Amino acid sequence: MYCRNCGKELKEEWEICPYCGKAVNRSNDPEKNGEAVSSKESVQTGEEKADLTSGSKKVTGRLLIKILSLVAVVCFFCPLYLFSCAGRELFTLSGLDITFGFEYMSEEMEGILSFGALLLLPLIAFLLSFGKKNTAEDSKKRNLKHYIGAACSFAAVLLALYFSATLTGSADGTPLSVTVEFAMILLIMANLLAAAIAFYQIFLCSPREKNGKQLSKASVGIRSALKLAGLSILIAVICLIPTAATPSVDPGEYLEETEPEEEPANLADVDMEDMIGATMEEMEAYGFDDTGILEDSPVSIVYDDNGKVSEVIIEGDADEAPSFHGVTMDMEKEEADTLLSDTYDILQDSGDVGFSRVKSETRECVTCALEEGLVKLIEYRTLTEEEYAEMQDEINASLYIFPDSDKRYLTEDEVRALDAHQLLLGRNEIFARHGRMFDMQELADYFNSQPWYNGTIPADQFDSSVLNDHERANADLIKRIEDEKNGTGSAAFAGKMGVYCSTTQPGGIETGRVEVTDLGNGSVQVDLGWLGGAVLLSETAQVLDSSTAEFTTYGITVTLIWSGDSNLTMIRNGGSLGDSYLDEITGGLNFVWAAEFNQR
Repeated sequence: MYCRNCGKELKEEWEICPYCGKAVNRSNDPEKNGEAVSSKESVQTGEEKADLTSGSKKVTGRLLIKILSLVAVVCFFCPLYLFSCAGRELFTLSGLDITFGFEYMSEEMEGILSFGALLLLPLIAFLLSFGKKNTAEDSKKRNLKHYIGAACSFAAVLLALYFSATLTGSADGTPLSVTVEFAMILLIMANLLAAAIAFYQIFLCSPREKNGKQLSKASVGIRSALKLAGLSILIAVICLIPTAATPSVDPGEYLEETEPEEEPANLADVDMEDMIGATMEEMEAYGFDDTGILEDSPVSIVYDDNGKVSEVIIEGDADEAPSFHGVTMDMEKEEADTLLSDTYDILQDSGDVGFSRVKSETRECVTCALEEGLVKLIEYRTLTEEEYAEMQDEINASLYIFPDSDKRYLTEDEVRALDAHQLLLGRNEIFARHGRMFDMQELADYFNSQPWYNGTIPADQFDSSVLNDHERANADLIKRIEDEKNGTGSAAFAGKMGVYCSTTQPGGIETGRVEVTDLGNGSVQVDLGWLGGAVLLSETAQVLDSSTAEFTTYGITVTLIWSGDSNLTMIRNGGSLGDSYLDEITGGLNFVWAAEFNQR
């Protein structure tokens, strides 16, 4: 007969089932009625209890073990450990890498064969979870499968903890660090849960009687746990035998081989911009000594007072030298400049010799030395305030004809040192600084090519009052010498020298008066005012041709045009001269040479 509660075979004389402790129910005993008894016909067999379902077929213990074992198998192929140095990630290793070895920096690293047990043991547990439901006669076989499956899962947990402790411990005292990845944590948890479910199956199926004496549930649990622990440890030790027999695959061995200080060539894969601010200890991991020198290396560094990297110099072969902000040795100038320009906004171009780029906010400077248009040296450092100011002056000197014409009075000697075309550009850059646009195509093209220029004001709307005293005086000086260099002079001038009077009275007040005096060297002096009154404006005009002279004051150009030798008209180009009377007489008013005021 069989127990109607646990399905175990019982002796006829037993009144209480020694396996589950329940009273034997002989009512409606199928055997007494001559009917065959099978475990399938029992109300609840031991196998059903072991599957944690009490007859339900929705989720069984065996199904959970299958799922958890497969999770552990999948995790084995994922990155299990992260290796890093000085805060920089170097590489990750999966279970296959650690088992069969891997290649790092062109070096073959030996594997740990025993690590493969983390794949094999969950597979065994997975396979043992299959099979048809056993009858009561198969209870011993069923229990053995539960023991082996649980022991494999728990042994996998022990091995995973052992290998993790060994790998992380091997990195102690070195610049390397080993981090256990999420996949390894998940592998341990999956095996642990599978072992726990299998252990509960063992507990449910274990006999409750020994030598005719009934055992308590606590006693059964303790006996089962001790058996499972012993079997798990035995399996784990057996799995470690390949490692013990092969000392050359000790984890610490390849940890040491991956230290950057022993492989300085790995700098070729480093962008040294990432090392700015790194500590002396971090750089020692790459082999640099406390003076910033790395023997036989294309890189040298300088530490600041706080022991952090503040300067970097890179040179040497392109295959061995690291990069800086993506710039590498033998890179073409244009490509290198493009890469740097997204962060380092100020350019100082030295032509074929090289160039520098500076981050204006922090004064960080990257200099590239060139040979035949290719980068041969990269230097990084932070400029002092004085160096930055000096560089700005040099940059301005290369961008402007007269870099400081808005801050000081130019001397005649420095203006005369330039040719007429340079003076044309230098004079108009005074107006260009204030956003004036230009109708002359040559000037428009030139200033549009300058990085500092932003033309926003049309020429006929430009107000010269925005010019300061330095700019007004310098514009007049440059114009005078510019016209002189263009070859115009008083010898070819047809207009009479002397006093001219307006044919009408400006504003109905006084007769306008203009006196023209020959100064030689292609220039004349022009005095403006009213007849019998004070001179309101005195300027030097440059003779442009036989009937035209021109002067610029306050950023406004006034052109004197003769019709014949005695009739004069003045035309003002631009804004106001600051006096309504002067504005009127230079606004196209007609003047004639007055004989009565020109008697000698």
